[in-house]
Amino acid sequence: MENVIEKIAKKDKCVGCGICVTVCPKDFLEMDFNFNGEYNPRAVDEKKCINCAKCLHVCTFFQDNKHFLSYNKFNCVNGVNYNKYLGYYLNNYAGYVVDDEIRTNSASGGITTWLLEKMVQKELVDYVIIVKPNDDPEKLYKYQIIDQTKDIKKGSKSVYYPVELSEVLNKVLNKSGRYAIVGLPCFLNGIELAKKQNKLFKERIIYMIGLTCGQLKNKHFTLYLAQKAGIEGELKKIIYRGKDFKKPANNYYFTFINQQGSENHLYFKKDVSTTWVNRWFSINACNYCDDVFAELADVSLMDAWLPNYIKDSKGTNLLIVRNPEIENVLEEGEKEREIKLDKVKTKDVIRSQNGVIDFKRNQLPYRLKLNRTNNTNKIVYNPLTLKEVQYKQEMQELSKVLFRENFHDMSYKLDVKSFDIEMSDILKKVHRVNKVKRISLIPKRVLKKIKTISFNILL
Repeated sequence: MENVIEKIAKKDKCVGCGICVTVCPKDFLEMDFNFNGEYNPRAVDEKKCINCAKCLHVCTFFQDNKHFLSYNKFNCVNGVNYNKYLGYYLNNYAGYVVDDEIRTNSASGGITTWLLEKMVQKELVDYVIIVKPNDDPEKLYKYQIIDQTKDIKKGSKSVYYPVELSEVLNKVLNKSGRYAIVGLPCFLNGIELAKKQNKLFKERIIYMIGLTCGQLKNKHFTLYLAQKAGIEGELKKIIYRGKDFKKPANNYYFTFINQQGSENHLYFKKDVSTTWVNRWFSINACNYCDDVFAELADVSLMDAWLPNYIKDSKGTNLLIVRNPEIENVLEEGEKEREIKLDKVKTKDVIRSQNGVIDFKRNQLPYRLKLNRTNNTNKIVYNPLTLKEVQYKQEMQELSKVLFRENFHDMSYKLDVKSFDIEMSDILKKVHRVNKVKRISLIPKRVLKKIKTISFNILL
């Protein structure tokens, strides 16, 4: 059958965006969690599918034409530039909101929240579509439509939890108005494809605000961390990006609250980083995505992971601006001293996301090779990098298997210590490979240092 279940979901290449559900003319599809805690489309009634393939036409992993879409959208913008990593852009900035309340309660510098509020106040849009906390313990976060600026702040934190768009996009089709949406690269790609399938999406979704993304985590990522934090019973709330003003911006903390109100914390560097960088609980589709900076977004935002900004524990945003109207809002905000902006060189934006670029671009051919996917890249494979990629993929899959086998749904219990021991063998292999890689780089570093010293002496 010609549908996303057969072509995408069953091959474990679904990002869980839910756009396919909205465009299906026969209500054949609905979104639900699979056994890995990942959103997938499933059939409501097999007989309803008419093989129209409309669901595939909006699937970001079936329609691989991001570069064509971004060219059509931004190539004619006056003064636009192009970079192979950033895509099209007008200007890049580092900045934050002057209002300490907004900045403190945001994931980074507060620019996303401020920008959405300004877009509503200036009547550029009537509604914004953002991810907010949800009361359902089985779905702790969901996309919601907001029309009041006071409610936008409730969605100001980053969320590392699966969400999907089918419910809000159906509302967009049924309620006229101008919308701005905040989303990850793959979700925005799907929306841009949906605009070609249904003119109402094109007429109503006016602005797309992108978030730089390295990976999507499944629901079990959060449950695992809650158990690691010592939370007992069912989880009620999770806040992913708390700020400790005694620590640098990149050492934020996660807050877990159970149904009884008990609250525990985990710091990223000490308790979460191993799980994060080794891709435990990451969805498989992320292995094949090369969009780092949400190239179809009118403006893309991220953390300013640069030495001169990380020290500021209040947080700082980096922005890639592609739409002149967004640029105008930002310029007015700086003139009115509501935000502080510094222009940033493209090379520094790239440097801030070196790790994500390495994974999504440099290591992509290695994953294609390992998974025997058709790969036309003529490259020489570094055997150490190939091993590193292989081991991380093994950890990615093993984390999902171990969670399924050891998490008890009724008691909400997971033996985290045993889980980590099971993961440790592959983790040690990755550490050994990385150690050898570092050693192999020493001669180049030493040579470069010698050349620099010699040059300075000659001067």
